[in-house]
Amino acid sequence: MARISQEGGGIGWYVGKVRPGDAYSPKVPKANVITKWIKIINDIAVAVNQRGIRNGAITPAIDWWHLDCEVFTEIKSELNGDLRDKCFDIFPQVIVDNYFLKRVKAKEDVYQYDQYEFKQLTGIDITELIGEKIEEAHKLAAILIEEGKLKHFKKVKAGYLWGKMLKAWIEYGDFYISNKDNINISNYLSEFGIAHCVNLCVESFSISKETTKAIIEIVDGRSYTRETDGLYHSCNLISINVANILNDDVLLKRVCANAVRMLDASIDLGTMGIEYVSRVFKKYWNWCSWDG
Repeated sequence: MARISQEGGGIGWYVGKVRPGDAYSPKVPKANVITKWIKIINDIAVAVNQRGIRNGAITPAIDWWHLDCEVFTEIKSELNGDLRDKCFDIFPQVIVDNYFLKRVKAKEDVYQYDQYEFKQLTGIDITELIGEKIEEAHKLAAILIEEGKLKHFKKVKAGYLWGKMLKAWIEYGDFYISNKDNINISNYLSEFGIAHCVNLCVESFSISKETTKAIIEIVDGRSYTRETDGLYHSCNLISINVANILNDDVLLKRVCANAVRMLDASIDLGTMGIEYVSRVFKKYWNWCSWDG
């Protein structure tokens, strides 16, 4: 991520897989809350700026059902929480889904719970689900909690949690709320992965996949990932000053055609900072290419 920031990229960083605070395992009797890790992300954004042109820009994203979600919403607040956990240089993002929004409208309660404990009981990784599947998983978690099988949880009013998000948004402005179900509606590459969150600019979002294996080579003291099963999304942007071409349809069409050609060339001829991004571009290209 530091390398992406160095090359001038804004970053969307999904952290929903990180174990919640006070969670436990045979080796970790009590984990730290996620804000301790977000501070490291914050320091990356500060230390590795975008080639000295502007500060690094990262939006760490966490799901509403994560047990640390509430403290995460206060991560930039000067009114609530422990000042030692504050991160003023990132752009926090909370991910919601249609299940949660239905409960907000119905003024019902929801459960936040430990995703690892849930996975141990069911074999289901909730971070990789969307739509009906994630709704079924939430309902299953509620059953396990009520049966006393899922022990690390918190029951809250959906409207209260939604209110916390909106208050954070109003207090410091640069707070993101993204709907995981909606951003995956048009995901035509769902066979490869899902979009876990939106990127920094929120103009594009795409598939990403956790890395489970990789081959890394060291060349001149720098590491390069040669092979990996991980996928990262990268957006390519270009700007058109419409004010200069108003009322000229011919010029507008020509400018748009040239802009698309430039973007295609940047993908075909450019080099990505990391191999994970190149893999996504190749999958897009293979999917949308046609003869002629």
